[in-house]
Amino acid sequence: MGRCFILSILSALIFVVIISHILHNFSLTTISDALLSEGDIKKTPVVMSDRLDRVFWFMQITDIHLSIFRAPSRATDFQHFCSEIVANIRPDLVLVSGDLTDGKTENMLGSRQYLEEWNTYSRILNESNVLNATRWLDIRGNHDAFNVPKIMHEENRFGVFGVQGPHHPQSYLFSLAKPFGNYSFIGLDACPTPGLKRPLNFFGFINQDTQESIRRLAGQTRQSNHTFWFGHYPTSTIISPSFNIREIIGNDGFAYFCGHLHTFMNLVPRMYTMQLQGFLELELGDWRDNRYYRVVAVDHDLVSFVDAQMIDPVKDLPIVLITNPKDARFLLPHKEPVSRIRHSTHIRILAWSKWPIDVVSVSIDNILLGNAIPAKSDKASQPVASPAPLFVLPWNASEYSTGSVHTIMVHVRDTHGNERMVTQPFNINGNPLWIYEILPGFFLRADHGWNLCLFFYLLWFSLFAAFALARYLSTKTNFSSRDRPCLIRGLIRLAHTNELLYPVLVYLVYQITCKLLSSCFHLL
Repeated sequence: MGRCFILSILSALIFVVIISHILHNFSLTTISDALLSEGDIKKTPVVMSDRLDRVFWFMQITDIHLSIFRAPSRATDFQHFCSEIVANIRPDLVLVSGDLTDGKTENMLGSRQYLEEWNTYSRILNESNVLNATRWLDIRGNHDAFNVPKIMHEENRFGVFGVQGPHHPQSYLFSLAKPFGNYSFIGLDACPTPGLKRPLNFFGFINQDTQESIRRLAGQTRQSNHTFWFGHYPTSTIISPSFNIREIIGNDGFAYFCGHLHTFMNLVPRMYTMQLQGFLELELGDWRDNRYYRVVAVDHDLVSFVDAQMIDPVKDLPIVLITNPKDARFLLPHKEPVSRIRHSTHIRILAWSKWPIDVVSVSIDNILLGNAIPAKSDKASQPVASPAPLFVLPWNASEYSTGSVHTIMVHVRDTHGNERMVTQPFNINGNPLWIYEILPGFFLRADHGWNLCLFFYLLWFSLFAAFALARYLSTKTNFSSRDRPCLIRGLIRLAHTNELLYPVLVYLVYQITCKLLSSCFHLL
């Protein structure tokens, strides 16, 4: 009987996964055709050439988990990130998507807000001078909300020590103005109020009080070239009654950058997906154990990104990001001018290192095209400190307009001897390759609040059915004989004892009907 019970639980979990995957993953093909045209994108007659123009980049880091009890290297490496890596890449801004501090007790069983951890976060930002080097957009994660009764409370340390906390304690909008357009960044705070202790705040929650403010923020970005959302919780773990956060993001948002899932025990280090509502959801691996960070580039309004790790300060370099032709797996024809790839005159590559870049060789379909050279400076429209990280190589894009998928390979070497090889598929016609693995799709596209409810009802039904079946079998001759396992005999004895069975059944019925009735009263 014990084995049967365990098997029933495992079967319920597998059933939840399969149903969720079917409902939320396979249905992408029903909307693909509607997202293959450029639509009403603002098109400007510009060409991606050999000039350093119409390009900028930003970074993301998440799940830092600064702790006073364990892994002091998190703090020292984070300081290196702020003082060295950010200074080397020189982003326009850095998105910090939650879990700035760890908030766990020494025995890891409890949780609270430790002033020392927040002091460490603030001290590193000030000592590294990163706040003078770039714009720092941080937001809370579930660990930053442990045991916080409400936003305006002294336990909400983010409101004091966070960079944006004193002015934007919850969701907020930041607009980046460039000579070639405006770009919006919306920080989404889905931390529940009050902030529960671990492990009860795994899910985010958007209540009715904050829904209108989020709609208002989204409405202010309609004239932007691109709108990027960032937050801690993946949309699959955000519960928002009568409020579809994915639809809000999908209206004008290009991508949602998040964290929280920590590569799921290193099973899914690249957790990316295309949501049904027409935006990319890109979960970034954690800083806590894996030292991940992300670089996102916007080149002529084509958006590309690369995820990197800070494991060895020397061997991790150089960082390479091909911006043209863009990776076909992340093309959004309905939200970016993909025709600019076809009309471009140069391949464009961003490469960063502590040492000067020595070689940037480019091959397409295993045919060497040559070495890219630094882009020509255009200080009038693109004031970038020297040396610029953009490298360009002439090409004839029409040679690759056969409709098939091609592969570009870039080999970069700096003067210190560090090398990096990057390959990615591309398509001149702008047709995306929205092919993602099963696990990322399940983790990011499913509704895990719905999955949890489904699992609860399946488990409830299993328990109720077990008692009913035991009651029925107890009437059969010799079924409860001594040769049966003791667990089965005990269950049958319980099912046959009305004084015990009825209270248990009443409690089970109460569990399910009380939730349904409370939901009905809530809707009235």
